[in-house]
Amino acid sequence: MSDLAKFFSPEELASTKAQTEFPVYPTGKYPVRIEKVEVQQNKKKNGHFIYLEELILDGQFKGKKIIDRINIDNPSQICKEIAMRCMAALRDAVGFVITDTDQLLNQIVIAHVTVKEGQNEVRTYSAPGTCQPTTIDPAVLTPGPAAPSGPQTFMVAPGATTPRLPWQK
Repeated sequence: MSDLAKFFSPEELASTKAQTEFPVYPTGKYPVRIEKVEVQQNKKKNGHFIYLEELILDGQFKGKKIIDRINIDNPSQICKEIAMRCMAALRDAVGFVITDTDQLLNQIVIAHVTVKEGQNEVRTYSAPGTCQPTTIDPAVLTPGPAAPSGPQTFMVAPGATTPRLPWQK
């Protein structure tokens, strides 16, 4: 158990507006780096899933995050089969058999994202060199609360070079 008073006061929490919306990215293929991987228990406490937090590396949504959850332990055999296929896709994308979730940290893959019930869902993964990421036509996008107000800038250390990613020509 952890005392939250170390992080914020009850007054701060009481006066803070709750986050109610999350950005929804258009269906497409996004180059991502896996930044966080955890095995977590599901809400019903009858199974577990792998929680993946992924950073989009290129394109209009560069710097934004995508969340994926892979049900690895579930009473439903169908859920387990879907998880195995998803893990096989991740295996193929990273190029080795995954035996520990830490092996996925900092791996770069292409996330195939769809929109389902107003939320993003990662359907599968592929290796960076196997397909071109999606180019989004700005005319088809509807403005959303998470859209950046201007260009995003990322600093590179002096003297450092930025490597070209496999999908960049």
